[in-house]
Amino acid sequence: MRYRKVLVIAAVAAALVAGGWFLAARASVSALDDPSRVETYLATRAKHWLVRRAARTVPLPPADEMASVMIGQSLFMMCCASSLAQSRLQAAVAAEARFSGS
Repeated sequence: MRYRKVLVIAAVAAALVAGGWFLAARASVSALDDPSRVETYLATRAKHWLVRRAARTVPLPPADEMASVMIGQSLFMMCCASSLAQSRLQAAVAAEARFSGS
């Protein structure tokens, strides 16, 4: 009876080692492996579903295009123009300091 327990434990241990060896031999940690057909199919389906879902929320183009351009220009002048001018001024000062320091 004792011999049988030892034999069963040895067989289970050997099977676990063999299974671990098999999995380790087949496993790949390379980032260059091509995806399988299943992964490609699922990724494509998910992408199409997400695009369809996002396309439902795209706003319609404005009826008055010129008014939209004017609103965009005013938003740019209020929000972006001063910081853009400030960053250009800082870049010009830095460039001038770099050239005059040489």
